[in-house]
Amino acid sequence: MANRQTHRAKPPRRWVYRAVTMAARPALKLFLGLEIDNSATQGMEGPAVVVSNHQGMLDFILVAAAFPQWEINFVASMQYFERPWLRWLLDWMGAIPKRQFYPDLGAVKSIISRIRQGGVVGVFPAGQTSMCGVPGPVGDGIGRLCRKLKAPVVCVHLDGAFFSMSRLCGFRVCRGLCQVTTSLLLTPEQLAQMTDEEAAQVIRQAIDYDEYAWAEQARPHYKGKRAAGYENLCWRCPKCGAEFAFRSRGSRLVCENCGNEALVGPTMLLRPARPDCQVFSTLRDWYAWQRRLLEQADGPDFAMSEPVELRLGARRGRGAMTLTRREIRYDGSLDGLPFSFSIENRLLPGLLASSRGYFEIYNASCGAMRFYPADGRRVAKWKQCQEYLYQTSEDRAEAD
Repeated sequence: MANRQTHRAKPPRRWVYRAVTMAARPALKLFLGLEIDNSATQGMEGPAVVVSNHQGMLDFILVAAAFPQWEINFVASMQYFERPWLRWLLDWMGAIPKRQFYPDLGAVKSIISRIRQGGVVGVFPAGQTSMCGVPGPVGDGIGRLCRKLKAPVVCVHLDGAFFSMSRLCGFRVCRGLCQVTTSLLLTPEQLAQMTDEEAAQVIRQAIDYDEYAWAEQARPHYKGKRAAGYENLCWRCPKCGAEFAFRSRGSRLVCENCGNEALVGPTMLLRPARPDCQVFSTLRDWYAWQRRLLEQADGPDFAMSEPVELRLGARRGRGAMTLTRREIRYDGSLDGLPFSFSIENRLLPGLLASSRGYFEIYNASCGAMRFYPADGRRVAKWKQCQEYLYQTSEDRAEAD
């Protein structure tokens, strides 16, 4: 699908936006235990830029619910516009499509257009939802954008959204506690006195979070299949070292190779199911341990490769995906003809990874290429490894 760059952004359709947010507020309070503190921003008028930490799949509606006085144009990943059942709603809600991990000038022009019209634009500077309950890197581009827009910057801080519905679990919801707090972060006058880097640092600090540290203080009590999707992140067993061996069963995460088992409790902390089990107490620590394994394996001869299916719109192909210290590369076929693609890791800030078992790379000449390993649990390792190689590359391009 071609890149949908919408330079003439339109306001959300008020009746649709109001209907969705008005219906969402009581539902979120009932099913998520939603608590909103928006006392610092009540009565504010546009234009404004709303920045928020990005924890889970419900973040857009959580942020919208905190501002009953506004209809916000949210910047959303292009992948959601490619789902027919979501596209019409996003268009009516005034969402601005943007390609992840790709410099999308069309999205920037749409943002500028709405601010000049007096509108309010919602941005998630991390660019992707959390993998493990802590944020990914945020580049200086958000500071540059906010200084260019010359509009007030309003901050939304979410807590509990990762545990309520993370990217790992698809659309399964855990009922417990979700807190939303709003504040005026920066005025146009303050932005004018800052450099891009200084503005970005203020925003980074304001949207920083650690879900597990929050849970230790708030002591939430979550109900549901609390371990759902955890096998999509925990690709290495701490006990036997097997890869892609975990399966989730309700609130349990079990290694099918050695029987190592973790139980996810009501506060979302993990504990060993038996004395002989070896697990980490948080996904944050598990993910950090896996990164250390990648660091130990790193070197000039580093390489990993496996067969994948390529989907490019309606076109199909099969081949091998290879990741080296220098690049990520596909060699195989597309519609029965030879086809190859590669990009240097220093130019690719990350892989768009889906719980549906694929990762995506966008290229202006080809479009959105989706690569499906035979086992969808392998996607997390590919994502974590490629992003590690980007972050440790010299002369890397800034994450946008």
